[in-house]
Amino acid sequence: MSATNNFENEIMKHLFTNDDLPNIGDATGLVGSTTAGSYYLSLYSDDPGESGAGTELSYDGYARVEIPRTGTSITISGADATNATILNFGQNVGVGTQTANNWAIFTALTAGDMIFYGDVTIPLSIVTGVIPSVPVGSLKITAN
Repeated sequence: MSATNNFENEIMKHLFTNDDLPNIGDATGLVGSTTAGSYYLSLYSDDPGESGAGTELSYDGYARVEIPRTGTSITISGADATNATILNFGQNVGVGTQTANNWAIFTALTAGDMIFYGDVTIPLSIVTGVIPSVPVGSLKITAN
C-alpha cells in the first residue's frame, strides 16, 4: 500500500511548514499549530536507525540546529523536503576529530522524538576549528 503523491505533499507541508492538511476528518482538516515550533537537526557518527540509538556527535561546541516550521526554512516539492537556508552547526572548539555519517531530525533540542533520519551524502570529518554546514538544498527528507 502507498500514500498518494498529493497526500505525501500535503503531509510534508503540514509537518515542515505548519500548513493545514485539508480534508482529514472534518472540513477544516488537520489545522496547523497555533505556534509553529521547530525541529532540530542532529549529526551522527553511525546510523541511528528507527530507534535513534546511534551515536550522536558530541564535540565541544556541538548542538542540534534549529529548523523553524515557518515555511522559510524548508522547501517542499512533492514528497520531498529540502533545506531552504544554510544550516550551521557549532564550531568544533575541542581537541579531536569526529565524523558525521548520518543525520536525524528531532522534536526537541535535547532528547525529543526522532521523526526522520538518513545518511550524510559525503561523510564529514569535523576537526578542531571546523564549522559543519549543510548548504541550501543538501538536506533531503522524503515522506515515502
